[in-house]
Formats: sequence, structure tokens, C-alpha cells
Amino acid sequence: MKSGPATTLASYRRRWRKVIAYEVGMLRGMAAIPSNHPLRSNELLNNSFNENVLLHTRNLCDFCTSKNPNDIKPSDLFDNYDTAPEYRVLRQLMRRICKKYGKSGKGSARWAFNKKLAHPTKQRGLSFNYTRYLDRVHPILQDIVAEIGRLERLRGRTFP
Repeated sequence: MKSGPATTLASYRRRWRKVIAYEVGMLRGMAAIPSNHPLRSNELLNNSFNENVLLHTRNLCDFCTSKNPNDIKPSDLFDNYDTAPEYRVLRQLMRRICKKYGKSGKGSARWAFNKKLAHPTKQRGLSFNYTRYLDRVHPILQDIVAEIGRLERLRGRTFP
């Protein structure tokens, strides 16, 4: 992160919030397209819809669980995130998503999204049912987005 007169932590945070809001908006928008939508009768487009939901789910899970210093994390969006009492609920939700998303072990949502979707691994086939993995993480992601939205409204901002 470079700094200069025009670059402040606040400006970085605005940009980072927009990135996360984009991921939320894309997930919500794509997930809202019903399976019986006429465009989904085309196999190529249907696969694109499904992969889009999975990609944005994976990106939001990574936002919540990443330890990589280059990745946007919840602690990057708020001052004193790790200690301030107003973030207690959000921190609890992050611990829940870490458990539900899992490590890289076979059978975890992280494993399914990485090994069956995002990379051409030797474990991949032509199709895979992600429903149980999405069902594990979507409810918690919804709670996380709602909590971030609540925190942002307290500051007079909207999210997403």
C-alpha cells in the first residue's frame, strides 16, 4: 500500500468497501435469477450463471477467512476491528464462516470451490453438485453482509 498526499487509509477503505460491495451485489444478483429463467435453458449460459454464483461466494468466503496480507479482510475496513466491542458480532460471524468454509481438506466448502470449480485439478469432472457447500456458507454470508451493513449505517454510509 503506497501512501502520499492524496492517498489515505480512508480512501483505501472506500475502494476496498466498493470491491466487497461489488462481490455482494454480484452474488445477490446472480443468485436471484431463477432456475427456470429462459436464458438458463441454454446449457452454456446456465453453467455461467451457476459458476458466477460460486465465484462470488468463494470470493466473499475468502474475504472473511484470508490470512494473506494482500487480500482485503474485515479488519481492513474498520479501525480497531480486532478489539473494539462494536465488532464483537462481526468477529463471531467470521469465526462461524471459518468453520463452515473450512480449511483445504477434502469435503470442505473451500476444497469444493477451489478443487472442483476454480482450478483445473485432477479431481474435477464435467459436473459437480455444490448445493450442500453453498447451503453451508450462504446463510452466514448473509448475516455477515447484514452486520457490515448495520455497522456502515451507524457511520452514515450504505453497504452495499
